Amino acid sequence: RSPKALRSSHAVDSARNTPHVTMSANVGTRGRGGRSAGDAAADGAAAASFNWADAAKPLVVEVGGATTRIGYAGDDYPRAFFPTSSGVRHAQESPPAAADDDARTKQGAKGSDASSGADKDVYFVGNDGVQVARPGMHVVNPLKGGLVDNWDLLERVWEHGWETLLQADTKSHPMLMIERSFNKRSLREKLCEVVFETYQAPAVFVAKDAVLSCFANARGTAVVYDCGATV
Repeated sequence: RSPKALRSSHAVDSARNTPHVTMSANVGTRGRGGRSAGDAAADGAAAASFNWADAAKPLVVEVGGATTRIGYAGDDYPRAFFPTSSGVRHAQESPPAAADDDARTKQGAKGSDASSGADKDVYFVGNDGVQVARPGMHVVNPLKGGLVDNWDLLERVWEHGWETLLQADTKSHPMLMIERSFNKRSLREKLCEVVFETYQAPAVFVAKDAVLSCFANARGTAVVYDCGATV
């Protein structure tokens, strides 16, 4: 057969093997904005059928030695991704405020900088936290050897992720906290205590990173090799 006949035959076979898909019949004349009356109707229907349960999706939180990942369960990628190491300027070492100092420090933005008084430490958390040189600032990490060593700084990292970046209310979101496989029981209990009492989360589940790696690859058992950054 000719090439044209072969293409036609292939199109027919493909159509036969294609599952039936119901399409909207809202087709109209498009205006200058490139949208039709059918598009507007579809948008209205989507808004009417909005599932408010999405607003209470569980938060998935993983604080690693190098980066912190925070997002919603069901998403393909974390919505917040930033360095775990942060900058801190101790109160006794804080120089006079400079005109070109970080604007967020002056505003006292919670989650990115956590100080507003001269007798408190100033924290610089996020992508710009440790990438900008500031007088008297030290680079610190809340983890040591993969385990939590500085709970105050860890809370600043959490708040920067779910309050500043995601703008999520922790009182409305259950949490899945990811821990190292060798985490200590005392640290796990402290984590749950802080999440429940400080952030009033409705529920929390602590899972090991190696187990979640198996589940993500549809495996019940596996040998997991984790080569991450440790401080």
